[in-house]
Amino acid sequence: MDDLIAHKKYFQDLEEDKQLSFGPITSKEVETSYARQKFMIAICDVAPECQKELKLLFHNNYSLVQQLLSKTENRFPASIEKILPFKEGKFLHQLLLKWSNDWNINEEWMVENGWIAILSWFHKSELIKGWFWYDNREKLVQALTKAAVAEKRMKMDPEYPQKYNPLIHRSKKEFNKLNKKASKEKENQLLIKYGLKRTAKKEQRHFEWLVHHRLLKLNEKEIAQLIIDDEGEEKDIRPESIKKAIKEASNLVGFKI
Repeated sequence: MDDLIAHKKYFQDLEEDKQLSFGPITSKEVETSYARQKFMIAICDVAPECQKELKLLFHNNYSLVQQLLSKTENRFPASIEKILPFKEGKFLHQLLLKWSNDWNINEEWMVENGWIAILSWFHKSELIKGWFWYDNREKLVQALTKAAVAEKRMKMDPEYPQKYNPLIHRSKKEFNKLNKKASKEKENQLLIKYGLKRTAKKEQRHFEWLVHHRLLKLNEKEIAQLIIDDEGEEKDIRPESIKKAIKEASNLVGFKI
């Protein structure tokens, strides 16, 4: 139970955090991973029936999953490609495709997430009682590692004065200005050199709007009205702003609009 509580706390922290990475600089791969986790959190909050249907799929096909994993020596084949050579794997893949199509989340990565959820529930049964989808610690470690490497790259061999010298700089104000400018130039060089980018920020509610739009088929005007109704008073939320936020969130997770 302690593991489950800690597991849930991580995802609650992720939900509250606007940043899509660990630190100000990241890679596209890490940012996408964070955005997809936040999208799946939004599904749990806004469209829990989507997850419930996947859990029902798992319960109804438990013996099939068991048979499949016995053929793969009970390893954790997290990739759909690894189960397709088996007839049980092909059948489960078709079930996952239908589930994703029914909820308008028919992207390869979302089907993959559905399979990872099933595997997590099979190997760690207490997770199915929890709020989130699956045990994502391995992906978390990978993301944090990549983010830490990115941060180190930012600090490599800085080509600018790091200490104030009254013989060189007329004032500390001038030094700070020059230092900041040189630091920014070096940062931009490293971003280009290593294919990195500045970490995007996106509010959790924007991913919730994406769920309303994509899974529950609401348009931006209906979502705006829903926000007004939920808040109990009229807020300055324009449909155009919602439409823009949905498009940005879609791009971050990798949905095609």
